[in-house]
Amino acid sequence: MNYRFVIISIFLVFALGCARRPGNIVTTVPPAEADAIINKGIRLHDQHRYAEAIQLYNGLLKRDPNNTRAIYEMGYSYAANHQLQKAMETADRGIRIAKNPTMLYLLKGNCLDDLGKPREALACYRDGLKRSPDEYLLYYNMGLTLFRMKKYGKAEKAFQHSSVLNPNHPTSQMMLGQLWEAEHMRIQAVFAYMRFLSLEPNSPRAKLIVTELRRILSSGVTKTKKGTAITLNLNDLLGKKNAYTDLNVMLSLNNTLILSKEGIAGKTDMDKMCFQLSRLFKFMAEHHTEANDFAWKYYSNYYRTLADKKLTQAFCMTALQSAAPGEAEIWQKTHKEQLTAFRKWNRAYKFPGKEIL
Repeated sequence: MNYRFVIISIFLVFALGCARRPGNIVTTVPPAEADAIINKGIRLHDQHRYAEAIQLYNGLLKRDPNNTRAIYEMGYSYAANHQLQKAMETADRGIRIAKNPTMLYLLKGNCLDDLGKPREALACYRDGLKRSPDEYLLYYNMGLTLFRMKKYGKAEKAFQHSSVLNPNHPTSQMMLGQLWEAEHMRIQAVFAYMRFLSLEPNSPRAKLIVTELRRILSSGVTKTKKGTAITLNLNDLLGKKNAYTDLNVMLSLNNTLILSKEGIAGKTDMDKMCFQLSRLFKFMAEHHTEANDFAWKYYSNYYRTLADKKLTQAFCMTALQSAAPGEAEIWQKTHKEQLTAFRKWNRAYKFPGKEIL
C-alpha cells in the first residue's frame, strides 16, 4: 500500500495538553495550601522555568509524598525540561499510588516514544488500559505511536477505539480521515473529515482539512481543455467493486454537475461542496448498501438522519465555515431556525458504542 500523508506531520501532538490535571488526589497537606503551591509551580512551568517548578514540587512532596497531582506536575516539568528519564521515574512513582493513573501512563508513554522506544511506549499504554479500559486518550496515543511505526492498520484500530470512546475528540476523527484517504477510501475519508470539521470548524487545521476534502470531492472527474466534455474516470474510480462503489460513482456524478456550465453558474465554492455532500447523504438515506465496515456502522446513520431531517445545509454551513467565513456567517444569521434545529439535534445524537468494534 502506498500511503500518502499530506499534512499529518503537523498534527502529531500527544495528548498531555488535552487533559493535564489528574484526579483522585491523595494529600496530607491542607488542600488549599497544596493547591496554592502546585498552581504556583504550574505558572512557573508555563513560563518555562522548569527547574524552579520542580524544586517547588519537590518541597511539597517531602511534606506530602502521596500527592499525586504534585507528582504528575513534577514529571510533566521534567519532560518539558528534556529530563525524560527523571520524568519516567516520577510517573512510575505516581502510577504505584494513584487511583486513576491515566495521565501518568500517558506521560511515561510519551517519554518512551520520544526516547525512540515505541514498543515500550505501546506496552505502557496497554498497562494503562488494563486499569482504565475505557480511556480514549490511551487508545489515541497508542494510535499515534503505531502511526509513527508505520503500522497503519493497527493505528486505524486504535483511532477507532478512541473515536467510539469519545466521539467528540476531533483529532481521532482527523487521523481516521487521513488513513482512509491514504488507502483511497474516499467515502470513508469524507465521513471522518466532515465529523472532524463539525467538531473543529475554525482552526488552522480545519482549513487544511477543507483543502483535502475539496480534493476528494473533485476527484474521479476531468474536464477537457475545450471545456465542452467531461470525462468520468471509471477505471480509477471503481477499481475492485465493493460496497462503496455506488457511493463513489454518485460522488463523481455530482462532480460532473458541478463542472457543467449549469452547475458552475452562480455557485460559490461553499455552494459546490454543500451541493455534493447534500446529494451524497440523500443518496445514502434513500438507497440500501451492503457496507458493513466500521466507517459505515459508525457514521452512516448520522449522515442519513441529517438528510432525512433536512439539516444537511446547516451542518455544512457549520462544518465548512473555514472555507468561506463571511459566507457562512451570513447564512447562519439568515437561517437561525435551521441552525438552532441542527445544533439541538446534533447535541442529542448518540454515536454507536463499543459493540461495533
